Amino acid sequence: MLLSVGSLFIVLLITGYFIFRIHRYKGFIKSPIGKLSLMVMVAVSSGFIGILSVQTLEYQIIPSIIMSGLFAILAGFLAGQPFCKLDRINAILSGIIGVILGIATGRMIFISSDAIMITDLGYIVCSYLLLSVFDRQINKVQPKEAVSTRTARSSSYFPTLLLASAVFVMLAVVTLNTNTIALGQIGQKETQLTAMDEENDLQIATIEVTASGFNPKNTEFKANTMIKVIFNVNSNTSSGLKLVSKDLKIDTLLKNGKNAFLLDDPQPGKYEFMLGSGEFKGSFTVAPKSK
Repeated sequence: MLLSVGSLFIVLLITGYFIFRIHRYKGFIKSPIGKLSLMVMVAVSSGFIGILSVQTLEYQIIPSIIMSGLFAILAGFLAGQPFCKLDRINAILSGIIGVILGIATGRMIFISSDAIMITDLGYIVCSYLLLSVFDRQINKVQPKEAVSTRTARSSSYFPTLLLASAVFVMLAVVTLNTNTIALGQIGQKETQLTAMDEENDLQIATIEVTASGFNPKNTEFKANTMIKVIFNVNSNTSSGLKLVSKDLKIDTLLKNGKNAFLLDDPQPGKYEFMLGSGEFKGSFTVAPKSK
């Protein structure tokens, strides 16, 4: 949870710095590339807020949309505030596009600290590149060339109509394909091998349990050696999760934190288990012990 909150703070901090520079050097931003970098910045920041909000709120779409949508509107308004009304609208629309892409992407990423750290790194790299482009645009304009934002207004509605159309189309596509978007598939391990406690002759495996299911999906064991499996339920995951397995004769509620199970003398075969009604499934594969 702290990592997620820290990540959101990083995005807010960098976005705030970018907006500060826009206001400070507003008289130097007169080229289309300069205005484009402004819109891209809002879109990128909003997109990463969308990813982080979905991950932090464990795929709760409505709260994620509200949280990231408000950010996009505020960031777009503040970034375009030194310029004309159309520039503010364009920046807000760019932010909404970023939110749509971010939330859709965030739903496909498996919830984990690694995913959040990679998201942070990606945002920092993107921000650095955008700031470099922005600074080059400022340096191209000499002080005497700086123009008043009141007199350098664009009257073209084409970019606004294009952005609005993109928002409409993307919303329609995402809405129609909500049920087909794979939940938490990116970054989820398919299988793992167990660690061996030689002193106690015990196979040990840990399986992470989050709102996007089991990680990894499958764990491989050797037959005829006792197994200790720890289902580690993420602290942010909703309570009341039930682990069910007809193969292993398990039907029990999982508490937040570590839940340990011992399996004595496992026989070769595949044993399946699931959360609740079966939306998320996992398995154990027990291989014959090599001679």
